[in-house]
Amino acid sequence: MEDMLIKQVDFNPRNSLTLGTAANKLGNVRIDILNMTGNATGADGADRATSVNLAAGKVLSIGQFNIAGNGVSRMDGTNADLEIGEMNIANSTSGAYTVTAGKTITIGTLNKTAGAGHRFGADTSYLTGTFSITDLNTSAGTLNFYTSDATSIGTLTSGGSGTATNFYSNASIGTLNFDGTSSGVSNAVGKTLSVGSINVLKGTANLNGSMAVAGVITLSQATMLNLSGSFDGSTVSTQGLVAESSNQNTHATSSKNTTLVLNGDGHYTFRGRLHDFEAAATPVAGQKEISVVKDGEGAQYLRGETYYRGDTLVNSGELYINADGSGNTAGLGVGKVFLNGGALGATGQDSEIGTLKMTQLTWAAGAVLNFDIGTGGYDKIIVSGDILRATQSLEGFMLFSAGDYAINITLLEGAIFDESAPYELISWTGNNEIDGEEITVNFTNSDEYKGKIVFDEYGMKLQISAAPIPEPSEIAALFGACSLLFAFYRRKREGK
Repeated sequence: MEDMLIKQVDFNPRNSLTLGTAANKLGNVRIDILNMTGNATGADGADRATSVNLAAGKVLSIGQFNIAGNGVSRMDGTNADLEIGEMNIANSTSGAYTVTAGKTITIGTLNKTAGAGHRFGADTSYLTGTFSITDLNTSAGTLNFYTSDATSIGTLTSGGSGTATNFYSNASIGTLNFDGTSSGVSNAVGKTLSVGSINVLKGTANLNGSMAVAGVITLSQATMLNLSGSFDGSTVSTQGLVAESSNQNTHATSSKNTTLVLNGDGHYTFRGRLHDFEAAATPVAGQKEISVVKDGEGAQYLRGETYYRGDTLVNSGELYINADGSGNTAGLGVGKVFLNGGALGATGQDSEIGTLKMTQLTWAAGAVLNFDIGTGGYDKIIVSGDILRATQSLEGFMLFSAGDYAINITLLEGAIFDESAPYELISWTGNNEIDGEEITVNFTNSDEYKGKIVFDEYGMKLQISAAPIPEPSEIAALFGACSLLFAFYRRKREGK
């Protein structure tokens, strides 16, 4: 059993490379450069194969593995852990790479610039050892990963038209970059793809299957994110959706029914469009619908033209939506909204003032509606159906208790409240189950005003008046009460 160092190996179609045999195993083998090159015609299209037999615990190490030409490339029968510094796939046909059960594959950088489908493992023979790639760059064809344990990739950059990377097991990616005309990343149904962050730098990015993004999803100008290109019922979760560009070609959409979960604790702004049908199209019920869930304690602003037909669930944190219906010929905003907790409000593309249209509002006690009032207008919520009171058990929405409803009013800089006429904050066309309930009005940045909510047949209005100034005797009485409380607290501390 001897170690072996090979500077360079070149072989063309119809050649194979065998290192060691079952009866005569080698020690560690190092190949500085391994080239599978050349073109094949006719019978010469046979596989270019590599087979390795090393002693237990030994490693096959390849500095640079280059695959070119049009011959099929294979690495199979390898009974050792495989370490590759750099792997370059540039052939015009397919390739397959496997190791013996339980053996690991570690690749520093993998560049795929040409070729059809290449795979690690097979649908009938999954790799059972650890599989990791530090940097994966693919700009052509398809890469398939069949592994029993989770595949781990540091950075995956997907570019080129039609490029696809498919995972048939649980997998993790540190950073996922889309940098091509149209490319996609998929994971099999029932499997989990965990991603640190997603950056859509160019073109169209297609996600297929449920994905858990620990960080944010960021869209550059004039890019598109397809939340689900192939699978109905998938879920994409992320701390927040971010896009600074208000270009209408910067947008997130879906080809299938999907749920977008926003669960961050920070502040996130998306200025592109979030939509589940084209602006000039007539949407089809039950098809390609996006639903949105707001979890976490942070604030998500959807400032671009927003129109989707799935449900919106606000469980915690703050969600602000610009959905006035002007961005599509159907005049639609969002679907049913369930305000279970946290806060909900409208916003605009470039200002805090906006309109939020929805088909139904279910409002749970303890949850808050936020409204801004400025010099040129104020936030509005327009409900084309019913306003319902959440009365289900704790397994569903929060239990209702009278007097727990509240709205927050923020006076924007330079604005002065008009006390002569009420502000119609909410309008509806159906039934209103909270009509007549006492709603607390909180002014977030002013103590000069007080508010009262009044209802008419199809509107909830805010009446504003100046807050009373305490009389001097009331201030003195309050000061005296505070002094007594302090004296009691001091005696209590001294008596300890």
